[in-house]
Amino acid sequence: MIESQIALNSNLSNYFVHIKEASSADLNFEDLFESYKVVVLDGFKISNLDFFKSLPKTSFEEWIPPVFQKELNVKINESHPLWKFYPDRDVILAFQQESVLLVEQVESLIREKMRSYEFSSISCSWRMNAMDKGYLHFDIPEESYENHQVRYFVNLSARPRIIEFGPTLEEFLSLHRDHPRLKEWLQLSHHEFHNRLKYELIKPSGYEDSILPRHYLSLAPGSIWVSNAFSVLHGLVFGEKTVCLEGKIKPQSLNKPEEASFESKMKRLRELYG
Repeated sequence: MIESQIALNSNLSNYFVHIKEASSADLNFEDLFESYKVVVLDGFKISNLDFFKSLPKTSFEEWIPPVFQKELNVKINESHPLWKFYPDRDVILAFQQESVLLVEQVESLIREKMRSYEFSSISCSWRMNAMDKGYLHFDIPEESYENHQVRYFVNLSARPRIIEFGPTLEEFLSLHRDHPRLKEWLQLSHHEFHNRLKYELIKPSGYEDSILPRHYLSLAPGSIWVSNAFSVLHGLVFGEKTVCLEGKIKPQSLNKPEEASFESKMKRLRELYG
């Protein structure tokens, strides 16, 4: 079995927990998640992984939006979101069938490792475009954000997926604590706050080419990384095929909602910087 590899930067906090054998992983994912760790899980057995590995590599210069699971149930024709990747009716039909089995396996893992949580939904999206450079970013909460988010990213390629990680949200705000509008942004909704970070701090200043410190993760084929992606800068360096399962956790079902919820984190940041 190929193991994932993590290259740590001593100028950043180490928020990784690397579990090298899924079958013997007795660690409580809930405690790790509520501590805002990034969990790297090797050794999870996906029964139909070889099907996804065998899919042809597809690459486009432009960014291709994720394909959501509900879109896999629509009529198969040239307007289907996956047609651009796999312009073959038989391939798409097989993809639709195999995707159901894959999602069932990963969702079962989520419910096993986070069995105390109450999920309002678990949704699925596919990122099948080969890319060799993204940019560091925090995921942006929905405008109607009410639930706590966890994401499970599964590498479906036969090649490692290379991801870079930067400062946590707390570390990033510390770097910009003197920004004249930070106090103002912290009073906004989670959605608008993250938009301001993205469009007024991260993208304009060109962090993708800066000297901002990074950790690097080489995610092995079939391996998974798990996190609340609102809270740590991350970006793709290279990758071909991945599926993301996103669980929306009702905050009251967290083990320590008064400490671990994203709303609690934002409240502490407002007290610190606002």
